[in-house]
Amino acid sequence: MFCSRSGMIDSTSFHILYFSFAFYITNSMSNFLIRLIQWVPKRIVTETDYVFNFQLSKLIKTV
Repeated sequence: MFCSRSGMIDSTSFHILYFSFAFYITNSMSNFLIRLIQWVPKRIVTETDYVFNFQLSKLIKTV
């Protein structure tokens, strides 16, 4: 009886630990994805801006 009870407690604590760890992982992953989603468009915009300005300056220089 005592052994099964301690085993049950161990499995419960393990499940709590596992779920908290899984929640932490998914939470950090979602935060990372949100940051990536917010960062990528800015990056694309700055890249296209840079390329566009560079092409424009080349065009002005040739003209």
